[in-house]
Amino acid sequence: MKRLAITLLGHKDHGKSTLIGRLLFDTKSVMEDRVEEVMKHSKILGRPFEYAFLLDSFEEERRDGMTIDVIHAQVKGKKHLYDCIDVPGHRELLKNMLSGASHADAGILIVSAKEGLEEQTGHHLRLAHWLGLDSLMIVVNKMDLVGYSQQMFETVVKEVESLRKTFFLLPKVEYIPISAYEGDNVVNRSQNMGWYSGRTLFEQLELLERQNHLSELSLRLPVQDVYEKTTGEKIIAGRIESGKIHVGQQVLFVPSREKAMVMSILTTNECKTSAVAGENIGMIIDRDLPSIKRGEICCTPEDSLNVRKEITAHAILLEDIPQQLVVECGPSETECVVEAVVPASIGEVSTLRFRFKNPMIVERAKTSLGRLAIKKQGKIVGVAVAV
Repeated sequence: MKRLAITLLGHKDHGKSTLIGRLLFDTKSVMEDRVEEVMKHSKILGRPFEYAFLLDSFEEERRDGMTIDVIHAQVKGKKHLYDCIDVPGHRELLKNMLSGASHADAGILIVSAKEGLEEQTGHHLRLAHWLGLDSLMIVVNKMDLVGYSQQMFETVVKEVESLRKTFFLLPKVEYIPISAYEGDNVVNRSQNMGWYSGRTLFEQLELLERQNHLSELSLRLPVQDVYEKTTGEKIIAGRIESGKIHVGQQVLFVPSREKAMVMSILTTNECKTSAVAGENIGMIIDRDLPSIKRGEICCTPEDSLNVRKEITAHAILLEDIPQQLVVECGPSETECVVEAVVPASIGEVSTLRFRFKNPMIVERAKTSLGRLAIKKQGKIVGVAVAV
């Protein structure tokens, strides 16, 4: 079963946490005792059952009805296992949102049919584009609060489409009218919106096949760590960002430029003969290479990688551009000097030139090797996409 990371974007009042809670509840991805605990807390607070409480970890969050930190929830599908990332949507917690969205396979943007578009709807559309989210589902939530009106749904769709075309060209998106609280068109088809003949959100999620697309690209396996077994064998661990790998294959590690043959491929539950994009694996090679460590990238000898000293990238920053900062790409990070090529206001898209203190592998690709997390004093203050 493939694992996909799905990030939820949207204003703080538009129902992200409630939607994930409903997905957990309707797919039976949450334990019964957790459901009973939420029932008890909802009763104590004098509220009806709150699906968002299935995610919230802190008592003060329950009282405030607001999710503070990035929260991960695992939803079990028939075809995929979804790591849903619920991130704050309000401006003062945008740093957390960037952290949560930076490694997603697909995105869900939530817009309330009652409140309509907010200022941050535009910010989140920009992020979906620059973070490489080529699968985007836009759900129009709270349809129950507008009488399940087809006209209200179409009005929101028209407004979002206008924003989308003004800012940039995103891949085709899917619009789905839902009520996260009532469960309409989340997992189960709504009986209240006979005018809608499209898929439910869950049905749309089950159609995602981005990992298969990535498997057709060149092999990229960033090394996360190297472990030594009691037998002396070393296991090279990492997540395959793109491409495929198989036992008997010749591989090249960059920047060390060491070559080796794959002898074994290990996952949590089994030993495999091959693996594809999206899988976390351990790999045993045919020789001991002390130079292989975290930050190396495994590729094929005929498709070598270039180590770069500087790049140009599109970026979104949350603070004024500092002259010196740290950037992280895949498992590597380095200090760098940055200058603006096309400056922009905070929260808008700018074009920056990065000069790395230590050369890094950065690609023009829709994987983690094409995106940079921009850090200042250890905190993420922006993201960038290589151009």
